[in-house]
Amino acid sequence: MAELFVEFFGEEIPARMQSRAEEHLSHALAKALQDHQLGGVLIRSWSGPRRLAVGFGDVTTEQSDQTIEKRGPRVGAPDQAVEGFLSSAGITRDQLETRETAKGAFYFAMIHQPGQLTADILPDVINTIIAQFPWAKSQRWAKTQASWVRPLHRINVLLDGKPVKGYCDLGGNEGISYGELSYGHRFLAPQDISLNSDNQISDSYDATLAKHFVMAHRGVRQAEIVRQIDSLAKASGFQIVEDEGLLQEVTGLVEWPHAVMGQIEDDFMSLPGDILVLTMRSHQKYFALTDASGKLAPAFITISNMAADQDRDEMIRIGNERVLRARLSDARFLWDQDRAISLNAHSDKLSGMAYFDGLGTVLDRVDRIVKIAAQLADQIPDLPSDNLTVAARLCKADLVTGTVGEFPELQGIMGGHLALAEGLGEGISTAISEHYKPVGSGDHIPSSSWGRRLPLRIS
Repeated sequence: MAELFVEFFGEEIPARMQSRAEEHLSHALAKALQDHQLGGVLIRSWSGPRRLAVGFGDVTTEQSDQTIEKRGPRVGAPDQAVEGFLSSAGITRDQLETRETAKGAFYFAMIHQPGQLTADILPDVINTIIAQFPWAKSQRWAKTQASWVRPLHRINVLLDGKPVKGYCDLGGNEGISYGELSYGHRFLAPQDISLNSDNQISDSYDATLAKHFVMAHRGVRQAEIVRQIDSLAKASGFQIVEDEGLLQEVTGLVEWPHAVMGQIEDDFMSLPGDILVLTMRSHQKYFALTDASGKLAPAFITISNMAADQDRDEMIRIGNERVLRARLSDARFLWDQDRAISLNAHSDKLSGMAYFDGLGTVLDRVDRIVKIAAQLADQIPDLPSDNLTVAARLCKADLVTGTVGEFPELQGIMGGHLALAEGLGEGISTAISEHYKPVGSGDHIPSSSWGRRLPLRIS
């Protein structure tokens, strides 16, 4: 029994595709080994910005001889049919066996196939996996005809610690010969790494790449990011705003994570927290922080793809603060522009926004929402119909604002902030903010009775 280790190395894989690609590689290779009767038990898999890798143990180095039973035509069938079967099976007529079945007598062929060396089988297996890899988006490069998510540079296939000879034809006279050289961090250790080993590569792969500033395993990299941002936040008396999606994305963007804290200028802290957090998250991939009271803190944490260095960290901090300052200046301009106009005035602009073919404009939809909401209010005790009507009239007004144009994720939420800034009251503000809820099965229903009564889905 031997270990099979496979690594694909190339340009940066989009962060959102890495986990699924790692899972597919493991499953596809496991199935191929099983189909070829080569055994194999998954040891570990890896994914990162520039590599996918997987290790299997208990792989046989040679197939066992096989006897394949193949049923042919019915006894008494025309000679032409029998001869065709003999040709496909590669046997002569005297090698046929006749057997009775529930459907009558049939010819059978017993085809004996000697086992192949695993090293001879693997190139077809690996090349098939590459050709059929289900990337959400892929590309061709140079003169290649085959496609991959990003340009693929190296294919490392090692059996029992030794490289397997093979070649992946990418078309256009382009291709990649199998090898055993991985590669270190693009800036911190730009050099080849030999994977050739007398020991199990899967056991030493993480340590080997760590010497070259690459945390290869996704789980290890993510745990290190969490440890660093928690430690940095607590040292300043802050807490991280939990964001699993951002954590997963950042884990896929870096090979050697290093957390750096930056500051947000006080002038921007008057912006709604949702704008601050979304600007940091969507545009810059920063982690937001809160203070002991739960209020948004004037600081953020960014994850660099470099090793710790005092001078470099200072440059990273200054650079990220400068970029965030520009982003927040734009956001503040949009926020000030949106606040200068009443929500009613924004709502009137919905007459120029088409809703759906045959259903009029978004303003027509709002009119329907208002009518249905008023009818619902009449059936519910202690629900102020006037305020509910106001909330219904204004619930879509933020769709024409500059802030929602820049941050579509804030639709509804932005309207709530504008309602509060306009002095319309917390009830109306909450109803507008929550009227899209629940967004998906994992979301909560609106907390206010007004928000629950805005008939979003029947208008």
